[in-house]
Amino acid sequence: MLHALVYSDLHTEFSAFQPKKLWLENADVVVQTGDMHYGAHSVSQLKNWNRPVVFVPGNHEFWNPVVKRPNWEPYAATRYVWTPVYEKTFAQTLDEMRAAAENSGVHVLYNDRVVLDGVEFLGTTLWYEALKLSHWDKKRLVDYARIFQAERELLTAEFVQQEHDKAVSFLAHALANPLSDRRVLVTHHPPVAYTGNDSTGVAYGTALEHLWKDKVQLLVHGHVHTHTDRMVGTTRVVCNPRGYPDDPDRQKFQKQWMVSV
Repeated sequence: MLHALVYSDLHTEFSAFQPKKLWLENADVVVQTGDMHYGAHSVSQLKNWNRPVVFVPGNHEFWNPVVKRPNWEPYAATRYVWTPVYEKTFAQTLDEMRAAAENSGVHVLYNDRVVLDGVEFLGTTLWYEALKLSHWDKKRLVDYARIFQAERELLTAEFVQQEHDKAVSFLAHALANPLSDRRVLVTHHPPVAYTGNDSTGVAYGTALEHLWKDKVQLLVHGHVHTHTDRMVGTTRVVCNPRGYPDDPDRQKFQKQWMVSV
């Protein structure tokens, strides 16, 4: 039996988080599903935990900084605008995270898998079906103002859709070709149908249950700041987000939640 300490969306860019030594010692592996900090800062923090870590980058890992400037538009609804500052591309950020994890116990999984203590971990950020978003929906999603898909070229729905398609292809192949009979799927964006009524819901869940249901013992996802622990067929689906400081569900975050496989 493998014991995994499960975390998602720790958002340490707002306030630090360090698991207690005893919690880490009781865990065989830590699973962190992204949105911890920006880029390689996430990996640097995870390396300090001195445990094997399965880490899937979230969308926030790919964010670039912004600068706050006055909004001089006549009749503007807001007094300030946030202007993105180009620092690095999507690919550069991913390369930096992988490089930072070299020769450490942190496994950065982006359409990749690893076997630890006889358990196969399949990891992907996943993304979502971005071409289903309207123009106005994209305006509401910060990724399109803070992620650069190429040098000084902001993120587009077409790019996100391509990354999502790659992730789905990886999962279809990997799930059909197991490396172990004990398997854990780790994603940032949920591979489950979105059931809310927000028009941006496409970005908060994709109906992929047909791919993984009953094929993995455990699915760990992030992105949504809602604590989850439920069964879908024989697969246990969990999410343990810390979230933002003012999130209403933050009180449900479990600092030492151990899940066994």
